[in-house]
Amino acid sequence: MEGRWLRRRERPAATDGRTLAPPQPDPVAGVGTAAERRPPLFTRDYLLLWVGNFGVFVAFHLWTPVLPFYIFAAGGDNGDVGLIGAMLSAGSLPARLVSGPLLDRRRRKPILFAGGLIFALAIALHPLAHTVPFLAATRMLLGVGFACFTGAALALIADLVPRERRGEGLALYSMSSNVAQAGAPALASALFALGGFNPVAILAALATLATVISTGLCREPPPAGAPTPVSATADPPEPAGVRRHAPSWRSFLVREALLPSALILFIYGCLGAVLNFIPLYARALDLPSAGLYFAINASAVVLARLTTGRISDRFGRQAVVLPCVGLMVVALALLALAPYPATYLLAALLFGFGFGAGQPALVAFIVDRAPLARRGAAMGTYLIATDVGTIIFLPLLGQLAPHTGYPGLYGVAALALAAALAGYTAGLARQL
Repeated sequence: MEGRWLRRRERPAATDGRTLAPPQPDPVAGVGTAAERRPPLFTRDYLLLWVGNFGVFVAFHLWTPVLPFYIFAAGGDNGDVGLIGAMLSAGSLPARLVSGPLLDRRRRKPILFAGGLIFALAIALHPLAHTVPFLAATRMLLGVGFACFTGAALALIADLVPRERRGEGLALYSMSSNVAQAGAPALASALFALGGFNPVAILAALATLATVISTGLCREPPPAGAPTPVSATADPPEPAGVRRHAPSWRSFLVREALLPSALILFIYGCLGAVLNFIPLYARALDLPSAGLYFAINASAVVLARLTTGRISDRFGRQAVVLPCVGLMVVALALLALAPYPATYLLAALLFGFGFGAGQPALVAFIVDRAPLARRGAAMGTYLIATDVGTIIFLPLLGQLAPHTGYPGLYGVAALALAAALAGYTAGLARQL
């Protein structure tokens, strides 16, 4: 009963206001292999985008475990750790507000490539930023590139994956960031111990070079409505006569994406607390290194995305979202209430699995609900929420840390995410 209810509620709306019929089963059941009945997923352009996203997140996560210490070396403190963490989102938020509508009015590829170039430039400037203001400006520039690249890449990957395999395709694409997270922080910690910040900076710059090359080779499919062969696996084309939206708040935000994006806001606020304060939490409490925490966390994310994408396609998005966000709440509570080595590593496992399964299911839920002509803006709405969550949470938690300690910081994060999950569940119930 629950699975049918979830699937019925999440059926996407057609762009002309009618409800799309669910995909019909194969009329010749049992004929041919499963692979023959399923549309291909791993196309050339899908794999190039996967590699490009992997390069961005390798560079990002190489700096994750060493950035707090780099800030301290530049004369900063705990408050500056939170502030500079928020600068990434302070740069990306206005970029998302501009690029989201452009992705629907223009092609995806130019924004994707420009974002990769700006991101690479900002990574190259990191080792030159020896003061807190210069580092803050560098992180803001990084945010601009990150926003343009990730927004265009998400919109483009949503265009490339077959509708019947959307949950699986988005989950496997998202794995690129988590494979990066599985290895990059531990590698950065080892390089930092051996040679300081410079080896980390050089490897991060090389990773962004791979991003620029792979995205330059990636091709974009024709826009909706172009004269291309009709595919049963594609989304229905935009109907003739659909008007482009005049500039307004609706140009930047998509109503169908607001409820899941509100939950995303809190999830990414808590994720920011993990990425920015776990290195300091581990050192202050004499726990295993942050590199080990991030490796376990990312391995759990990879496991989740290998195993849960098809579950959300078959049983509905909320069958994955609700329990997995609950796992994240439990993980944060463990960091707050039981700061011991075993529970610290268990928290890494639970948070990673919860985020790894819940985040792509929420993205697929947004894609399901959004009109085809607003898909770029819908991805922009989701990504704006990730930035706003970081901007709000990180400075606040950075100011709380001297008063509550790092365990208290994670207690506040756990309560906030639990409240957001309750509000999201109530919002779903009201939409029945």
